[in-house]
Parts: sequence; structure tokens; C-alpha cells
Amino acid sequence: MKKYTLAFIFTTDLSEVLLVRKKSPEWQKGKLNGVGGKFEEGENELQCIEREVFEETGVKIPSEKFVYFGFLGNDEWKAYLFVVQLDSDAD
Repeated sequence: MKKYTLAFIFTTDLSEVLLVRKKSPEWQKGKLNGVGGKFEEGENELQCIEREVFEETGVKIPSEKFVYFGFLGNDEWKAYLFVVQLDSDAD
């Protein structure tokens, strides 16, 4: 089974959300989505989302700030969904 993470990163007042414009896969190209990606060998959900957010945005958010709120999936794939509020002081 393929496993993924997906995070929606909000400002503290929830007035804005960070989205990325997808480059791949082809069926998602040009569409907006949260930040995330595929698990690497040996990662758990929080390790994966922390790494993916840093790789895609350059922002280091400690895993304990992410709040798990559910998953999407079927017999072939599973995506773990997270939200986080990002302070304006984030590095």
C-alpha cells in the first residue's frame, strides 16, 4: 500500500492557508493542494509530514505542532491528513 501525508498550514487567525500548485502526477498538474508527499522507508506519519513540509516550503515545523484529523484512502493508498497553525515568527 502506498502511504502519503498531507498538511493544511493555516495562519494563527485561520484567515489564510498555504497551498501548493501541483506539478505531478499528471492528473493533478496545475491544481492546488496542501503540502505533503510519500513516506520514505522507516518513517511514521509525523516524521513524513515534518520532512515533506520542510522540503516543499523551507519552513521547519516541529512534528508536535501538527494535529492529525483523519485519512483518505482505499485498498491501494492511504493519505494521513494534518492541520497546523503557523505563527508569523516561524523560521
